Amino acid sequence: MGFSTSSEQAGQSQRPVMALVCDQPSDPLCQALFQALAKVAPHHAIRFNPDPPVPNAIEVTLHRGTTGDSLSWRDAGGPPQSGATIRNTGEPADHASALVQALPDLAKATRIGNSSR
Repeated sequence: MGFSTSSEQAGQSQRPVMALVCDQPSDPLCQALFQALAKVAPHHAIRFNPDPPVPNAIEVTLHRGTTGDSLSWRDAGGPPQSGATIRNTGEPADHASALVQALPDLAKATRIGNSSR
């Protein structure tokens, strides 16, 4: 990931935010999730582990497990929704794509005009 200019940051600050919660943002799977989420939510500014949390952000959390990984997501004020647990058998990009595809209704929630953000 490269550095962004102040004009890029200004443009991103006006976009709705998606928070990606990963224990290790430098982990190849977290990096691949960032890219996969950017494809699903191209109008959102994606942030790793924002501190403090961003009000009204969609929060996507990676859950690592011994039998597989899963994602959950929560829209501002909404209940958390969990995706299926998927065993990692391939490249991080393929695994990330499968995890994102397993999230119920995330693509619909990220469409501009479907939220109050």
